[in-house]
Amino acid sequence: MNTKGDLFVRGTLVPERLTAGPDGHYFQGKGAGEIPGYTNKMPPLTTKGDLIARGTSAPERLPAGPDGYFLQGKGAGNIPEYSIQIAPMIAAGDMITRGVTVPARLGIGPLGNVLASRGVALTPKWKSLFDLLTTKGDIWVQGLDQPQKLAAGALNTYLKAKGAGELPIYEKLSLSDTGVHIGYANRDSAGDQVITGVDFKSSVIIFLSSDGIASEINYSVGFDDGSTHMCLRIMHDGSMKNLMLTDSINIESDASNRISGYITTVSADGFTISWTLVGSVSNHFIYLCLP
Repeated sequence: MNTKGDLFVRGTLVPERLTAGPDGHYFQGKGAGEIPGYTNKMPPLTTKGDLIARGTSAPERLPAGPDGYFLQGKGAGNIPEYSIQIAPMIAAGDMITRGVTVPARLGIGPLGNVLASRGVALTPKWKSLFDLLTTKGDIWVQGLDQPQKLAAGALNTYLKAKGAGELPIYEKLSLSDTGVHIGYANRDSAGDQVITGVDFKSSVIIFLSSDGIASEINYSVGFDDGSTHMCLRIMHDGSMKNLMLTDSINIESDASNRISGYITTVSADGFTISWTLVGSVSNHFIYLCLP
């Protein structure tokens, strides 16, 4: 080997000298039983960014694409090429959308905006959710398939839910919306009586009580919230009319027979009355629970 770059290869019978190849040539195998050689069939990569692609019968040079272009496959048997230019994304949050013929940059929208579709063949657009909130007090609600405006309600109306799948509405507040319970019970003994089935925690209970259902009865009208207990007690003949500031129910049939009670506990489903009995009295009462 008398030249720098020479190689030894196995010849037919003995090793042989393979002279150094020309500058830029490539060492190419010829298959079993053949001495490899240098070839210039490998295309030169002349520019930073060049690629080698498989051509029809030999590798080919694929020049570096223009700035911002992307390499696009052309299918089996075809050399890929740089052909579609993606619009540059110059700010954090930018997006790429399909333009008329090529992708295009969609700039980041203003703070608080949402990306709204404009239909087929139209570029989406950033839009403020508040564009349609034209009046102070308007709110957004979920419509059938997208958010929509719910206009501010009239003075002294309240937003009322209508259940899943329905838009809420503004209406005047009524007791039927907040809960009302009317019940009846009776008592003729001392001790605690637990009333249930109210279905909400009452803020105040109103009592109409009497000691019978005949024409001549003694009765009381009372109010109770669990801590304040008051009633008006009236005898059937009008001989006694008293304000009682410790009981919400107080019935006196006569001097020897009297029953009184007040609420000690208000629960999530009713209340408890503590009764005191002197003699014998059969007390019947209607109660109205308000939320």
